[in-house]
Amino acid sequence: MIPWRPTPPHLACVLPALKSALVVALMVAMGALLGCADDTFDSEGSAPSPVDLGTAPISAYAGSVGPDASSYYSVTVSDLTTYNISLFQLTSDADLAVFQDAGFSISFCVSTNSGAANESCSDTTSGITMLYIQIKPYSDTGTDFLLTVQGG
Repeated sequence: MIPWRPTPPHLACVLPALKSALVVALMVAMGALLGCADDTFDSEGSAPSPVDLGTAPISAYAGSVGPDASSYYSVTVSDLTTYNISLFQLTSDADLAVFQDAGFSISFCVSTNSGAANESCSDTTSGITMLYIQIKPYSDTGTDFLLTVQGG
């Protein structure tokens, strides 16, 4: 008769008890390989301090927005030019709002399509040289996106 031995705990059960950063990184990598990736999305910038994207045109800025907070951006534009601002490759619903002022109060254009549909809005600048972009998550999940600002 074979003597009884307790089965050693499965590696996945032992690793969470260890606190080293290396083990945590290894667990995340293993989870991603097994299809258990952590789908968290971080919001970028804030209304008082938006992420400066530089001067339009912006061909494809890859960003993200978390489930609980909007992402905020600013972009330098030319006066008396029509600009089209778009969000592509959304995995979840998010709305696009563009403002003429740093206080995010004077609307330039808005897009509120449902679901993961692309968002796009356009208008002509008049007396402004900066646009302020807010990307707001609609649901309790975040999303990655590509943002473009085209004008001319």
